[in-house]
Amino acid sequence: MKNKFLALTAMLAHLFCWSQNENDSLILNSNPGDPLIFSATKQQINYSKTPAQVLKIDRKEIEFLQPSSTADLLQKNGNVFVQKSQMGGGSPIIRGLEANRITLVVDGVRLNNLIYRGGHLQNIITLDPNSIDNIEVLYGPSSSLYGSDALGGVIHIQTRQPKFSNKQVIHVNTQTRVASASKEFSQHFDVALQNKNWSSWTSFTFNQWGDLRSGKNRNWFYDQPVGERNQYLIWNIDHDSIVTNNNKSIQKFSGYKQQDFIQKLAFRHGDQTHQLNFQYSNSSNIPRYDRLTDTSNGQLKFGEWYYGPQRRNMVAYTFKDAQVMSGVDLTAQLNYQDIEESRFSRKKDNPWLEGRIENVHVASTTINLHHKGVKNEWNVGIDGQMNTLTSTAEATHKITNETKAISTRYPDGDNKMNLWSVYGYNVYQVNGKLQIHTSGRIGYSSLYSTINTGYNVDGIRNNIQQKQPTYSGGIGWIYNWKSYGISSNLTTAYRVPNIDDLSKIFESSSDAVIIPNENLKAEQATTLDFSIRHITNNPKCQWSLNAYNTWLNQFIALAPAQINGSDSLSFNGAMAPIVSAQNQDGGYIRGAQFNMTHNINLHWRADLGANITKGRFVNNNIESPMDHIPPMMANAGLSFIQEKWMMQLNGQYQGWKKLSDYRLDAEDNESYATSEGTPAWLIFNVRAQVQCAQQSQIIVGVDNILDTQYRLFASGINSPGRNFYLSYKFNF
Repeated sequence: MKNKFLALTAMLAHLFCWSQNENDSLILNSNPGDPLIFSATKQQINYSKTPAQVLKIDRKEIEFLQPSSTADLLQKNGNVFVQKSQMGGGSPIIRGLEANRITLVVDGVRLNNLIYRGGHLQNIITLDPNSIDNIEVLYGPSSSLYGSDALGGVIHIQTRQPKFSNKQVIHVNTQTRVASASKEFSQHFDVALQNKNWSSWTSFTFNQWGDLRSGKNRNWFYDQPVGERNQYLIWNIDHDSIVTNNNKSIQKFSGYKQQDFIQKLAFRHGDQTHQLNFQYSNSSNIPRYDRLTDTSNGQLKFGEWYYGPQRRNMVAYTFKDAQVMSGVDLTAQLNYQDIEESRFSRKKDNPWLEGRIENVHVASTTINLHHKGVKNEWNVGIDGQMNTLTSTAEATHKITNETKAISTRYPDGDNKMNLWSVYGYNVYQVNGKLQIHTSGRIGYSSLYSTINTGYNVDGIRNNIQQKQPTYSGGIGWIYNWKSYGISSNLTTAYRVPNIDDLSKIFESSSDAVIIPNENLKAEQATTLDFSIRHITNNPKCQWSLNAYNTWLNQFIALAPAQINGSDSLSFNGAMAPIVSAQNQDGGYIRGAQFNMTHNINLHWRADLGANITKGRFVNNNIESPMDHIPPMMANAGLSFIQEKWMMQLNGQYQGWKKLSDYRLDAEDNESYATSEGTPAWLIFNVRAQVQCAQQSQIIVGVDNILDTQYRLFASGINSPGRNFYLSYKFNF
């Protein structure tokens, strides 16, 4: 790997010298201006004209940050906290809410499905950062536009779109990337074919990562080692052998591979456009690193624990008519997703490898009408999502290859969940300075789940059903005065319980048994926020300050439960305490976020951001810590921009998360922290981008320059140590 790295460096240096005299524009726009935002209204609108808080990451910034995954992209940007249980993962947190309490959308297709759980999710890594045109993070309750789950917000990912041209055009892009901390190798290729009425865009990326190396130097804020890998297990004929890790910074069994493919075809005729969007993502086995470090009675607990290949197939058809009737345009989408997830685990010295596989199928549709008038601009639409799940399980003997049936993760019968609703959004221009935004959604959800075999637990019903109405609404305003925008929103959102909440029987990480609870009600969130921002079309300094308070009702969390008057049951041959998902009385999350970009002069730019969040459950007027609440985050950067190249020095900081602020035995994962909690940390990064010629770029950087040993809050794996990376992009 080292020789390949040096050879590629020499080759790129030669290309750089050869093409010094080529002309090109600025690599990264030093003037963010007033970007167009889509996610806030489902139509293109200037950021200065929406009361919502939206973070937009465009393609130039994505290329400059050089993330190894989409989860890493959000973490590197510094405005979204990301939890990690393994290298092949990443679970974003928006305003203290995570996993199935935020909504993931790609190219207008909702990714959330009936098994999105409340812990930590890694589904965002199935989106290839090399194919992304932009990401918009919509902060705050967003159910009126995006339906269930959008309590904390929405991450809307837009991949590259096929474009049309009056002449025959072909564009080819390639990128090769290597990085040291995980021995990463990435190869990307995309090609665009364009003419007046037809267009095609094809993208393919291959990634492979070795075992991740964490930092070796002690954290400035904590003088003890954090997360070092001292031992690991290797299967040896008929038992697991303990092996001493000669390099404690190498996090053994964390590497994996992934392939991503996208094909888009578009055709236009007059005002009408048709598009087909095929997406495929698949991985190798992904080691669940945190579980491989779990101990029991002072010994490593698991000989194996990994996710099987994470496969996502999607096909979407989109029809647009710019003039379906006078002043009204139409967008209609039909899509289908086929998803496979699996988990395989084996306890130390146990020859039985248990495998649980989930096959999810999702069909959905959205029809949206849009009109823009002099005073009013509105959207009305209908959308629906139909989910089915097949859950299977089997154990395989490592020596004899014998197989046997075991309990499935979810019910092994029919599992269905349907969501249907209508929505509307209106923007009213009161005058040249004041806009009022109103939105609403009303719908209906249904869930049906049957337990056939495999559990054998008395007192649990075989059929679980739930039907309930859904609704949300919001009102906001924005007042533009000179170069300032002042805005506020009062919004609501909901999340209906899914199969993961309602009907699984499963052994939790705390060795309790989770049982179904069909009496669950939908979670509700109401948020009042206030923002002030400084935006001009040609700013010297832009900044924004956002503050919010979210009230949570019927919040779902695990709590002790009983069956037939007993608080424990026999499960997998042992007695275990019983818990179930239950609606809590409520709680709140409040916080603030500040961002600033200052163009010091033509070449120098400074960036600063900070985010603080507090969350508490409230039961009988007694407050207790809420899980998923990240500690304070801050980031700062200083950039130097020339016509042909750009360099940036960046710092990222996470504050302490003391154990007293953890919600114990929940999703904060105190077992992977220190005895005091998660230590604060500070790292420095440097990156540079050089436009070698009109057709090529070199991007180099060093993350975690000081090789600091640190771990993100609630994570079960250390973050990378000093990481050198090099990327070469070529296009024609």
